[in-house]
Amino acid sequence: MNQKNHFIIFFFSFFLIISCDKVENPFENMPVSNDTTHQTNDYTRYLLVEEFTGHTCTACPDGAREIARLDSIFGKKLIPVAFHAGGFANPHYPPDTSYLTDFRTPEGNDFFSSYSVWGTPSAMVCRKDDGSGDKVLPKGSWPNAISKLINDSAKISIQTTNTFSDLQKQLISKVKIKWLSDDTGSYKLQVFLIEDHVIDWQLDGATNIPNYDHRHVFRKSLNGTFGVDLPPPILHDTATFEYSIQLNNSWKPADCLIISVIYHSGTYEVIQANESPVKN
Repeated sequence: MNQKNHFIIFFFSFFLIISCDKVENPFENMPVSNDTTHQTNDYTRYLLVEEFTGHTCTACPDGAREIARLDSIFGKKLIPVAFHAGGFANPHYPPDTSYLTDFRTPEGNDFFSSYSVWGTPSAMVCRKDDGSGDKVLPKGSWPNAISKLINDSAKISIQTTNTFSDLQKQLISKVKIKWLSDDTGSYKLQVFLIEDHVIDWQLDGATNIPNYDHRHVFRKSLNGTFGVDLPPPILHDTATFEYSIQLNNSWKPADCLIISVIYHSGTYEVIQANESPVKN
C-alpha cells in the first residue's frame, strides 16, 4: 500500500472518530416531553358533571362530597368539572387574609351567567333540561339526572393525545372525534384544562379550612368559551383538532387534565366527554 493510500485511510478514520463524538447525545438540549394517550370506549357514554362552587360558600363542600360519592359509584363514566363563580367565589382582601386566591375564570363567569345559575352548590348533568326548563340542578337532583343518562349509547367517540414539555411547560393537545351514528343536528367541541387537588382555603359550614382539597378546578378553555363547530355528523366520519397552551407556573402538570366536550349547538346538551391527563 503506497503512502497516499495510508493518508486516505488515516483521514477517514479520524473523521469518523470526531463525528461520533459530536453525536454522542443529540437530545440532551431538547425539552423533556411526556406523551399520553387516552381513548374512550366506542360504546360507552361518558357524562359531564359541571359543578358551580365558591370558596366561601358554606354548603359547597357538601356538594363536592356528593360529587365524590357519585364518582365512587359510577367511576370513569362521570367526568366532573368545578367552576368557581358567583358571589361566594370572590376573593377576600385585607383585613381578612384567608381567602385571597382567585379561582374565578372568564369562562366560568360566562357559564354562570349564560346558564342562569341560581346559586351554589349546583350542577349541570350533561346540560340536560330537567323537564322544567332548568339545566342547573340542586344537589338532591344529581343522582336521578345521572341515572337517566348513564346507560345511553354513545353517538361519538373522542381520542385525546397530549404532548407536554416539562422544560417549557408547553402542552399540545390533539382531539380526534369519530361519529358512531348519523345525525341531523349540529354540534360543537369544547376543550377544557382543569387542575385537581388544589390545596387552599374553604369555608365548610362554620369552619374555616386552610388546607381544603379543591377537586376538578376549571382553569382555562383551549378553544374559546363555547368551543368550535364540528363537521356534520355522518357515520364513521372523523375530524382532528389541535390546540397548544403554556401552563401557568402555579399549576401542577401532574394534576392537570384535558376535558373534551361535545354538545348540541342548539340545546347545549352534552352528548359525549373525554378525560385525559396532561402527563403521567
